[in-house]
Amino acid sequence: MKLNLILLAALGIAVTVCTAQAQNMGTEKDSGKPLTPTTSLVIAEITTDEAGFDIRKHILVTALYICGTFTNKNTLAIKLNSYHVTGLDADGKQVANSECDNSGGGFTGSLASGGTTTFKAELFDAKKEIRILKVDLN
Repeated sequence: MKLNLILLAALGIAVTVCTAQAQNMGTEKDSGKPLTPTTSLVIAEITTDEAGFDIRKHILVTALYICGTFTNKNTLAIKLNSYHVTGLDADGKQVANSECDNSGGGFTGSLASGGTTTFKAELFDAKKEIRILKVDLN
């Protein structure tokens, strides 16, 4: 299952709801039938985003530190595998060097119905151009 979440986050809190197609794994009884896509609803919220500094290759760079949550609004538990955050400018184009080693992460286990889990990311934003965050959720 892959979800693409777009979060508007220009130094503020934003909430975006995203629906995407997930695969219904079915039961043994109907395992011979093709898988039926179902709708998966996950709500993403940025709880904090702060500009700061980091050192990369012995050079001081401007970074954007993001913390947020994913909430499962499905009636059943879902399995989240990983996420990746990318910074976009006001026109929706990727900001150069916005990705770094800490721009993604993984999850263990499943997220219960109504459950919430947190995520953190660090993006390089030397020119302070990031206006939108794109979160790819697998």
